Amino acid sequence: MENEELLEQLEHHKSEITTAAHWNSYAKRAGLPDSNRLIANYGSWNKLKRMLGLPVTNTSYTPIEIRKIVKKHKNYVRTQSVWDLYAREHSLPSSKTLIKSFGTWSEVRKYVGNKRERKPTYTKKEIKDILKNHAPNFQNRTQWDVYAKENKLPTYKTIKKFFDYEEITRILNKEKKINLSKDDLRRIALKHKDVFLASSMAKWDIYAFENNLPRSSTFHKHFGSWNKSKNEIKPM
Repeated sequence: MENEELLEQLEHHKSEITTAAHWNSYAKRAGLPDSNRLIANYGSWNKLKRMLGLPVTNTSYTPIEIRKIVKKHKNYVRTQSVWDLYAREHSLPSSKTLIKSFGTWSEVRKYVGNKRERKPTYTKKEIKDILKNHAPNFQNRTQWDVYAKENKLPTYKTIKKFFDYEEITRILNKEKKINLSKDDLRRIALKHKDVFLASSMAKWDIYAFENNLPRSSTFHKHFGSWNKSKNEIKPM
């Protein structure tokens, strides 16, 4: 139901659903979910466009076209996750498509002349200080890895060698979003009570995405339904 409500909302803005990069700029101004959230909901950018009756970009490429694309955008031929985030925003073929053409990701990098960078070593204190200093720029794993690459910082995989998920959220001073108990959810809902009680599942998900909070489906799962979760949100 929440995806259907969101689709109805997107119908009023579908003229702006061209590339993911353009949408992200528009969505930020309009207070709408960005492309990453929509891709997570509907499977891919092109699937969303098809659902809205919009034309989709080319999904079949010749070897010559692939090579032209990677040459033109070679600054983003780093890791597969860096490429895939950039490719989604600019309607380009995924890393899997490039690998099918070249054989391996290493061959893609080799073709554009990008060498694998040696990974620096970090102490636990250095990792903690980095997390604290860059907390506003840490939204999720994929987004962080792109930001980390651009700013020569440790990847999420490196951070996880030193801290588990709950420790990371405490250092970042953010609400945790997995392994949540009913008490965790009550506390979060009470903190955002005015918005929580007045929102549909779709509206809450938009607010939750913008504020790094658990989605409505998490409340639904723990309390049995969205309405039951609202009824059970009472001061402890």
